[in-house]
Amino acid sequence: MVQAGYDYAKSWEPNSYQQPVKKVIKRTSKKSNLGKKRIVSLCASLFIYALVAVYFCIRSASLGYEIVHLENQISQLENANQRIEYQIAQESSLGKIEQIAITELGMCKPEKHISVAAAPTAESNSTSVEISTENKENTNDTQVGSKSLKKIYASLMFLAERNN
Repeated sequence: MVQAGYDYAKSWEPNSYQQPVKKVIKRTSKKSNLGKKRIVSLCASLFIYALVAVYFCIRSASLGYEIVHLENQISQLENANQRIEYQIAQESSLGKIEQIAITELGMCKPEKHISVAAAPTAESNSTSVEISTENKENTNDTQVGSKSLKKIYASLMFLAERNN
């Protein structure tokens, strides 16, 4: 045998040979304190909650200021609208319209004692004109004027029919 030729032991002393060394593996584990972890996470969550609460309080306050500002703008616009409606009412009043018609357009007020109503007749192209007077004294003048008005109106009707 080949192994017999090897010299494994240098001396014959009983403790001189090497005994197998048992390795002791120590497991290292960090001792964690669960209480400290819970306290830290609780503090972090409370801090985040406080930040969110402060944000919402600030946001609601700024929205309140914005609402007040918008309400002020609405009241100003309503006042301006009422002023404009008042100006429109003033400008469209009959007195103002009459004044503009007389001064700027050169119109004059009609006479109150003469009113003319004309209605076309189907028999001829001429029309009948009715004249009503408040004063009975001027009947002769109005009869003479009515003949000329009848002729003018008849010729206008004739021209109008011709153009159509």
